[in-house]
Amino acid sequence: MDAIEYQEDISNPSDVELSPEMAAVFAYWQSLRVGRVAPVWREFDFFALPPHLIPWCAVVNVSYDLMEFIYRFFGSNRVRIQRADYTKRRLSEVTPDYLAKKVAEDYMVLVEAFEPKFFRTTRKSTVNSARNL
Repeated sequence: MDAIEYQEDISNPSDVELSPEMAAVFAYWQSLRVGRVAPVWREFDFFALPPHLIPWCAVVNVSYDLMEFIYRFFGSNRVRIQRADYTKRRLSEVTPDYLAKKVAEDYMVLVEAFEPKFFRTTRKSTVNSARNL
């Protein structure tokens, strides 16, 4: 397996110039979060989001006792890219393994920070970079 390198910038969303559409989504998220790491699922209304963004969304439950992440919703564009629907499945089931590991690390940043973060990640393969995931 080729070595995978990542370049990552993690920022507070308030420090990033968001598009007006994403700024509205972030404001909605913040209005529901009220001191929690994320809004409660039953309070969140997907219809409040721009419809074309929903297929890119993932909703993740955090099992704090097991420190496991479980996808409650995995948008259709994510399904197409990953070639698998991870709805109702654990992050540890995601393939390839290096992707599951990287996403778990990012989710842990969110859990530990207890606030939203803006991730800008560039993945580079050190060998054979044109190869399909």
